[in-house]
Amino acid sequence: MRINTELDNLRLLRSNIQHLRDSAKTAEGPRVTKRRLSYETFEPIRQLGAERAADNYHLTSELAKRCREEIKEDFKERRAAVLFKVTEASGSFRSQSQDQDVRLLAPGWN
Repeated sequence: MRINTELDNLRLLRSNIQHLRDSAKTAEGPRVTKRRLSYETFEPIRQLGAERAADNYHLTSELAKRCREEIKEDFKERRAAVLFKVTEASGSFRSQSQDQDVRLLAPGWN
C-alpha cells in the first residue's frame, strides 16, 4: 500500500516537472520573446536596427554579436528561474513525503 502511494506521488511529481519543462519550451515563441526581453537586451537590438538603416556594416556585425549574447543570457536567466521553481516543487514534495513516512511509521506522534 505504502509503495503504491509513493509511486503515485513520484508519477505526479514527474508529470508536474515535465509540464513545467514543456511550458518553458513552448512559451518562448519569437513574439513572446521580444515582449519579454529586458531593456539591456532590447537596447542593442534597437541600435542594430539603426546601424543597418545607416548601412554601417562593421558596427552592424559587432552589434549582432552583442545581441546574440544578450539574448542567450536572457534565456539562461529564464531557464534558471524555471529550474528553481522545479527544485522548489521537488523540495516541497520531498518534505511532504517525509512527513507522510513519519505518520505511517509512528501514527500516534502527529
